[in-house]
Amino acid sequence: MPQSLSLIAGCAPLLAVGCSGGSSGTGGGVSATPPTGTAVNTCARAHQSKHVAYLVVQHLSGQTIERCAGFDGDTIDADAVMKATDIQYQAGGSAMCQIDHEPQQFSDCSPEQAHWSLWLYTAGAWTVPTVGYGQLQLHDRDALGWRYLPAPVPSPSPPPAPRPL
Repeated sequence: MPQSLSLIAGCAPLLAVGCSGGSSGTGGGVSATPPTGTAVNTCARAHQSKHVAYLVVQHLSGQTIERCAGFDGDTIDADAVMKATDIQYQAGGSAMCQIDHEPQQFSDCSPEQAHWSLWLYTAGAWTVPTVGYGQLQLHDRDALGWRYLPAPVPSPSPPPAPRPL
């Protein structure tokens, strides 16, 4: 994977269908909060698998967390990546309501409010997925990206590109 990667800006508003009845991950999250803008990369377990998929989460503060999920099949679905990386999250309907405890509290997960925008990194660039989070399939070295936005943003940039193992 090339070190310098082009980023494609776009907006990925997620459909809001409330926050009840969603799935949640119960991972340990990040044990220590690094300084703003610092990336946390935890990919040690991915070396034991044939393939790896990345998760890149960028908080409103600019703090970036990168994790990896190893898998042996041809693809891995987005929810399996979230679960395998042990990062805390709460999905509701077709929207992501909370990742790594941001926001601390929520009642509405709609893109009209502060929300998580969804990105897919494949073939060396970030794009806005054409399907929802629950339908995303990642291949080897693809990344699932989340960026927390304060409110609707016409053309937000994606999270930072994943760093290869």
